[in-house]
Order: sequence, then structure tokens, then C-alpha cells
Amino acid sequence: MSIKNNYPQLSIRSVGVNKLLQDVQHFKDIFGGGIYFDSSQNGCYVWSVLRRSREDVLKMLNYFKTHTSRSHKSHRLFLIKDYFTLSDLKAFKIDSIQYKAWLDFLNKWNKLKI
Repeated sequence: MSIKNNYPQLSIRSVGVNKLLQDVQHFKDIFGGGIYFDSSQNGCYVWSVLRRSREDVLKMLNYFKTHTSRSHKSHRLFLIKDYFTLSDLKAFKIDSIQYKAWLDFLNKWNKLKI
């Protein structure tokens, strides 16, 4: 998650050494989203789903209900529905009634389980 123009932007992507398109094509086939070639760091293919593709993100979350992620960032998967709820309420705005809930959410999001 990042902040762009004072709005939170959620993206989910495969990051790593995916030198071949076929390495990430199955992500797109199953979850939707898109694939692009990242020419930095010797180049690799990256699969990505953005927040505006809520349907694709929720499709991926349903997958992880039955297929556990073992990533140290997997706790964020369980926070995505909270992200959508708070984002829809515009809780990220400082003058929002829900701003404290947004700050609590950010603390949970940024807490890494190692």
C-alpha cells in the first residue's frame, strides 16, 4: 500500500525473479489483474492487481481462504477487507470521524510478522 495524491493505493503483485512470462501468467489466469515487464534490475515480469480491481482482489482473497499463504506479510491479506471498508468511508482523511480507525489499521498493516 502506498499513498498517492493523498489517497491510499492498494496493489498486490508478484515480486521476484520472473524472467519468463509463463512464470506469472498463471496468476493472471486465476486472479485477473495484469502483467508488465519491469526493466529495472535486469528485467522481469510482474503480475499486479490494483485496488480499483476490487473484484480481482476479492477473488484472490477467496483463494487464500483455502490455500494458506506462508509469506511474512500474509497478515495483510486478512486486513484487505478492512482497507476497503475504511477507504470507502474516506477514513484516511485527517478530518474524518474514522481517522483514528485508519491510524489503527495502518499500525496493523505495517506490523511485520517475522
